[in-house]
Amino acid sequence: MRIPLYARGANPCVDRRIAKKSLFYAKTQVAEGLADWVDPCDPSRGFIAREYLPSGKKAQAPDPVAVESLTLPRAELPGVKYVPPATDPRPRIASVREGWDWSIETVSAAIPA
Repeated sequence: MRIPLYARGANPCVDRRIAKKSLFYAKTQVAEGLADWVDPCDPSRGFIAREYLPSGKKAQAPDPVAVESLTLPRAELPGVKYVPPATDPRPRIASVREGWDWSIETVSAAIPA
């Protein structure tokens, strides 16, 4: 049986579910203190994620400023190096796709033998 999962602070009468999870998963989350039943007498009504974690800390979304400042290593194909254009220090995928050389020589050079 699939049980509706509602977001933290959601009102199940008004808000839509964000997912459907198994009954086992729902029971585990409630037992660990990470969620509460919408109606404890009827588990099929769904469960809501808790505002506070068992440690007492408030559950929060990641800080968007901190996520933007993450520095991830660049993934490069062997033999291919991407040099960002001088006009756009933070290029988007669309701009990279436009300026990419899709000729057979470039693509075949990127594929390891």
